[in-house]
Amino acid sequence: MKKNDAQIVRDALDRRLAALGPSAARRARIRERIAEEEPAMKKKLTASLAAALIAALLLAGAALAVGLNLFDVFGKNDERLSQLADEAALPAVDAQSVESEALGASEAAIESAYYDGQSLIVAYRLKNDARVEEFVPTQAELAQAEALEGPVHIAVGREADRAIVERFHQAQEDGEPFGIVQYAVHPSDHTLTDDGIDLPPSGERTLQGEDGALLSLREYEFPLPEAARERETLNISIRLIESASYLYFDGDTCYSLPGTRREAGEMTACVRRTPGGTRRYAGEGEWVGTPLKIEAQFSRAYGRITLKADGTLSALGADARLEACDETNAPMRCLGMDPQTGGVTYLFNGTGALPERIAVRLVLSEGGGQSVPIELSIVE
Repeated sequence: MKKNDAQIVRDALDRRLAALGPSAARRARIRERIAEEEPAMKKKLTASLAAALIAALLLAGAALAVGLNLFDVFGKNDERLSQLADEAALPAVDAQSVESEALGASEAAIESAYYDGQSLIVAYRLKNDARVEEFVPTQAELAQAEALEGPVHIAVGREADRAIVERFHQAQEDGEPFGIVQYAVHPSDHTLTDDGIDLPPSGERTLQGEDGALLSLREYEFPLPEAARERETLNISIRLIESASYLYFDGDTCYSLPGTRREAGEMTACVRRTPGGTRRYAGEGEWVGTPLKIEAQFSRAYGRITLKADGTLSALGADARLEACDETNAPMRCLGMDPQTGGVTYLFNGTGALPERIAVRLVLSEGGGQSVPIELSIVE
């Protein structure tokens, strides 16, 4: 049975988010956050998703200076990360070397990480992480192939791969058989502490450096699991996977073929806690006679604002939303809702600093777009 492109991406996200627990609401929330990120989050490797994977791994960003603090690199489009860059610099970086017949010598390292006892953001660099070459399948390999809804288009990231990727596209236009294989070293979806806690990610961004290295920044759910909070140091590791994924066009249909994968070491880092932690805030308001209570928890990186009302929250309308800014009027970007908590909880990015006050505006679509302003103060 053929799969269309939309189904391929949905399947990829389902497989990627499977480790985060059974909550469908949490998976939906993370999908929404991934869709907002620019560029796209990397997908987990499976043979049937080779086409989507090759496209993601070839994604390119603007040329970036080698050796920059990676928080500064990603901070060019996110002031919050730029504000955290100094604290995210690691005093020691342990690079992991990976030797393979297909790629030769690859290198991976966690270069920057921010941890304040409640929040975690990790940035890493992969050098010589992938290569594409022509591939001609055997009859035995074709017997295991899975048809894809075509034509399949691959984004060209590395200049060295451009010619062969364009040949693959041209072959589909001309109806001529052609196949490609991508060899890659990529990180696991799981980030583990030294005592075995699996830290749940919320999103990942990827760029390509001017030296061809893959630069990635991985963010985690806020707050972290309770057992991983408020440590003086957080020792983390991310396993590396060496893989090969295959696409073949037989002149009529494009196929993905079973790939290979093996563990190839791990990236590690010892991340010291940055002072500051989090603050809690509270405020009250009223909407058409209904008392409203708002509680918030913010770190410099993230925040959660919970709305509670006497009676039912459904009276506010399904499209009710919260807007927030700090005392300098710096806006906090809303990442979506978390339906798993009491009341209604909205997830936000921080501003890179702990707010002294938070101005919240509850916006209601009903009644002509009315809004309710509420000032939140620090709870001692």
